[in-house]
Amino acid sequence: MPLEYQAQCLSCGHRGPVNPWGYQALVVDDARLVPLPHPYEARTLREQGTSFFMAGVEGRYARVDYRVCLDCGALAQHARLSFPVTLVGCLLVGLSLGLLWMAGALTRLPAWVMPMLGIGSWLGVTWVAAKLVRVLYRSRQRQLPLAVQCPHCGGTRLRDISSAIRQSLPCPKCNERSFQIFPVEMLPESIAPK
Repeated sequence: MPLEYQAQCLSCGHRGPVNPWGYQALVVDDARLVPLPHPYEARTLREQGTSFFMAGVEGRYARVDYRVCLDCGALAQHARLSFPVTLVGCLLVGLSLGLLWMAGALTRLPAWVMPMLGIGSWLGVTWVAAKLVRVLYRSRQRQLPLAVQCPHCGGTRLRDISSAIRQSLPCPKCNERSFQIFPVEMLPESIAPK
């Protein structure tokens, strides 16, 4: 299960909603974001008539992060086009490293170097693909919500949720600067302690 976050006021005890650090989304034609909920991402993509790989190639896959305003504690969404980490990229890297190995280009390297080269190459290919998608689909990227300033107070001091953990924010209920974000575990009700 992905990590979730919740803010709680240390003065009055008020609790904010439970939020993930972000989510995956499919960008549909009118620049609307369709969330891809875990573990039903593939089913949601099929219902929309696409797959992870094709959504990435068509510039329709986005990563949405939640940003928290350090001035007022409000949340904002920050969406960026990306390329999903898929099995296709892993297979391409594995195939190319295998061909280089068989050609003799990598035979003198120690055995532990091959997995490191594979992982590093795979991450590099994914990073380059994400940058390329953002360049090729600039107009679509401009239509997505970018958290540059707070939608509530207009402040510009925004941080992603994970880097704002345990920072004191203004509480929406008592206005004390004791609203802090904590990681929480989300357990299904069937296994949660009673």
